[in-house]
Amino acid sequence: MHRRRDAVADLLAAGATEAPNAAALAAGSEMVFICVTGSPQVEAVVAGEQGLLAGAKPGW
Repeated sequence: MHRRRDAVADLLAAGATEAPNAAALAAGSEMVFICVTGSPQVEAVVAGEQGLLAGAKPGW
């Protein structure tokens, strides 16, 4: 979840959608780009409890 809710609100108003977590994002996506500050954050986003791998389509 993005900490700057005002920025998210602007994007939502312009037609974007928001996923509740990385797993849900992965489940509805064919490609995901991440931009975080370091290896621990990458591991959390990818392999965390609700990370990208948790929602990845079979075979990915």
